[in-house]
Amino acid sequence: MWIRTASRFISIRVGLALAMTIVCCALISSACRGETRNSWIATWTAAPTGEQQSLTLPGEGLTLRQKVRISRGGELFRIKLTNELGLDSLSIGQVTITLDQEPKLSPEGMKTLSFGGRQSIVIPPGALAVSDPIKMSLPSLARIYISIFIPNQTIQIWTHHPLGLETDAVAPGNQTTQVELVSSRPVTSSYFLKAIDVECDDGCAAIAALGDSITDGQGSTIDADRRWTDVLASRLVSTSETERLSIVDEGISGNRLLHDGRGVNILSRLDRDVLTQSGVQYLIVLIGINDIGRATRAKDPADPVSVADLAWGLSQLAERAHEKGIKVYAATLTPAGHGSVSGETLRSGLNDWIRTSKVFDGVVDFDAMVRDRQNPSKMLPLYDSGDSLHPSDEGYKKMGSSIDLSLFTPAQLMDRGHVFH
Repeated sequence: MWIRTASRFISIRVGLALAMTIVCCALISSACRGETRNSWIATWTAAPTGEQQSLTLPGEGLTLRQKVRISRGGELFRIKLTNELGLDSLSIGQVTITLDQEPKLSPEGMKTLSFGGRQSIVIPPGALAVSDPIKMSLPSLARIYISIFIPNQTIQIWTHHPLGLETDAVAPGNQTTQVELVSSRPVTSSYFLKAIDVECDDGCAAIAALGDSITDGQGSTIDADRRWTDVLASRLVSTSETERLSIVDEGISGNRLLHDGRGVNILSRLDRDVLTQSGVQYLIVLIGINDIGRATRAKDPADPVSVADLAWGLSQLAERAHEKGIKVYAATLTPAGHGSVSGETLRSGLNDWIRTSKVFDGVVDFDAMVRDRQNPSKMLPLYDSGDSLHPSDEGYKKMGSSIDLSLFTPAQLMDRGHVFH
């Protein structure tokens, strides 16, 4: 009797297991059939800050037209608008996207975006909005225009990215569908536009570059896409082993690791600007020079920092990214030749720790790439934009072209602490 009961019990368990397997396969049929599942990766981003400027727009509202260069191309895109730092709800009247074809826009390819089927939306304070996918065949490194109509409203804090390095435009009224803007004026900041995603299969991934003005591209030529991240983007899409990857720039000029500066500190914005961005699997972090600069001319009791303080902050960042399965590459700080002796001691000490620490999946030695070997506290003149701190176009080119692309290939097995320069 007990044998028949046990057999019946086993049969029931096997049957339940088989049923659960069938249900799972129905829910994830593509995986069960070995098919690739498409997903989203970020192909352009701008890290937001908040600008305190209480302003009531004119009754006709205004149009913001912003030019961006994506990293990886594709056939299906979506955008993210942000009101994350706003104090009030943000009304969006209309958004269009079109390919930039010099010397004019492409009117035939201009498309109006929707958000959950709506062309006009209201984004609550502290929130963002993701558009519906839009079919648009765009090659890698394509330049596109996003036009956003902002209706009449009062905006106390404008969520924006200050250093756009692109000549954008603002014009009165709703001109989102116009090829030529009327009565426009130039601006060089990016407003309310946070990210552009592209759909691709499971072989794709995004690389996030997190940092301060040197990642933001301060000192490079405007409208020329000559940040080190731009150089890396061109290399990625032109190399067969990495053509499925994108690189997105999350630099904010004046940003710091441990304390707020321009924008909140890196540890605070890590989730918002990296961990929740679509498809990020790699992170390059270059941060600390502003912490060191403030430490040597402290205005606040919290400003002084030590190498141990900065190492702790970078270790925390790596730990949190590793929890999400993201590989983390720390970059050494480039020379700041105008700084003090104590500042240079901090910089070189932190660089030594970065190179020898086993905290990271690898190290990108930007310092070794651009420094003057006869005077290591300074950049080579060719690589200096003229302020002894920010690289020139040639300096950014050297940085972006010297990064080992095998860092981003899945087949590459690396021991933590390996230095690439």
